[in-house]
Amino acid sequence: AGLLIVVFVTFFLQSTFNIPVEWFSVAQTLLYVFTIQTVLEFPSMVLIATLQGLQRYDLLCLIEFARLSVYVVLVVVFIGRGYGVLGLGWIAVIVSIFRLGGLTILLKRALPVLRITSFTRTVFYEVIRFSAQIFVLRVNAVIYNQMDKAIIGIMLVSTLLTDYDIANKVRALLLAASSSISTLMVPAASYLEAQGDRNRLRILFYQGTKYTLVIALPLVIAVLVLAPSLITLWVGAKYAYLAGLVRLAVVYIFWLALAMTGYNMMIGTGEIKTLLVVQSATTVINLLISVWLTPYLGVAGVMWGTLIGTLLAFVPYMYMFGRALNIRWEELIRTVIVPTYGIAGVFGGILILAVSLWGQPQTLWQLAWLGTVSGGMYVMGILTLGTTASERKTLLGTLNLKRFADQ
Repeated sequence: AGLLIVVFVTFFLQSTFNIPVEWFSVAQTLLYVFTIQTVLEFPSMVLIATLQGLQRYDLLCLIEFARLSVYVVLVVVFIGRGYGVLGLGWIAVIVSIFRLGGLTILLKRALPVLRITSFTRTVFYEVIRFSAQIFVLRVNAVIYNQMDKAIIGIMLVSTLLTDYDIANKVRALLLAASSSISTLMVPAASYLEAQGDRNRLRILFYQGTKYTLVIALPLVIAVLVLAPSLITLWVGAKYAYLAGLVRLAVVYIFWLALAMTGYNMMIGTGEIKTLLVVQSATTVINLLISVWLTPYLGVAGVMWGTLIGTLLAFVPYMYMFGRALNIRWEELIRTVIVPTYGIAGVFGGILILAVSLWGQPQTLWQLAWLGTVSGGMYVMGILTLGTTASERKTLLGTLNLKRFADQ
């Protein structure tokens, strides 16, 4: 990859991009520097993945904190001495070297038996096979996330992309928050699969899904109820008419959050083929529905395409999780779905009651007050009614709230 970048920068950069002559030398040098950084990042990614597989997130947080600290110090020093944009490039290289060295030391201490072994043909083919499947998953995800803009640009006027971007940014923020836990399931599931521990895999699915729902559901409900205020305080009252579009953009997270943990666990356990089939079918369905509805519904057409596509994919996904992880559906409903959706429903009722009595929040302070009060009640509901005693000890023990955890 680094060699390809060097060849491109050396022979094709000037003909591809219209760079002013006085800036060409700087741009070329900067790209060479970033090539060095790219080459350093590849082994770092391998070491990070290994630490994730060992569940050593404490070491990953430590190295990330150290990396950011070194970066801040170097930025102050280099920029203060007038090194400019090239200085930033070399800072990136230095920080990459620092991180690679730190990761190597920490991994060696965490796994002393680690050795570099010869790369056999069997291992090579296995890595290529698995990587190709992951690559297709990622390509599908990119197509799925980007085709809405292409459809709007082709079938509607480009000015409507502003409406879409506002709704999509809210959706992206909620998806990022909702997936903060589920993404950790890949290395955890891989470790348990290697141990052959099917019981703990099932428990991991229950707990990961439960905590994902605990985060996702109140966020979705808050956007559904407070969309006019959120949009007005964010981009201005002239865009308040997009409240309905924003609600349509996020409502499917209600059931998508149920599948997030299982989806990532399937990647961790190597069950990717079925994921590929379902994901590819969902992408095609989303595309067809979006193209069909957009001329009639405008930007809402692509939102309906996403909503219907994910809804149709939900059943085969859950069937796949149940078969692969031996899910007990009665247990899932009783321990995960009922407490999370039930308490989230009460939270939504509180917000609706507050808005019906006092109207939509008009200022940031009013919004913050409503969010603090209702959010606090939601957290108390989850801790008292939505979690078991052992779960409270796990969650609150890290905060040293042992008295409450023991109740």
